[in-house]
Amino acid sequence: SLMGQPRLNIPIIKNIVHCSDFSADSHPAFLHALKAALMAQSPLTILNVANDQNIDWTEFPGVSKTLQKWKLLPKNSPRSSVKTLGINVSKIRAKHSDPVQTVLQWLEVHPTDLLVLATQQSNGWIHWMHKSVAKPVTRKSRLMTLLLPIRHL
Repeated sequence: SLMGQPRLNIPIIKNIVHCSDFSADSHPAFLHALKAALMAQSPLTILNVANDQNIDWTEFPGVSKTLQKWKLLPKNSPRSSVKTLGINVSKIRAKHSDPVQTVLQWLEVHPTDLLVLATQQSNGWIHWMHKSVAKPVTRKSRLMTLLLPIRHL
């Protein structure tokens, strides 16, 4: 920095995690997580925590389709073309008996710089199995978190 100029402490985001329950309510948070990964040129992990492993991989948000919709990739691009934009996306399913503990345990093992979650606007919670997840995960993980409010019309 120049002498006398204040230094900016801008956090470097090396890993982004988006926790999703695959509902329409969590989709805007996915879009923000993907945009953040593009801007930071960092890996994005989409983490689904469910008490049932019968979830089909097609239920994960479509990364390449979204990037094609945003006109960042040509139509009908293969999934492998996502890496040409400087990001790598992983899709992880984790089975749980307690979704908060499962997310926190996963975050302990996988370094994360930004956590992106959808929350109920009125009380700051996302409902996975009608249980509060966003608030305790945000509080206990102590990670930089982007909370996207769910809007019900």
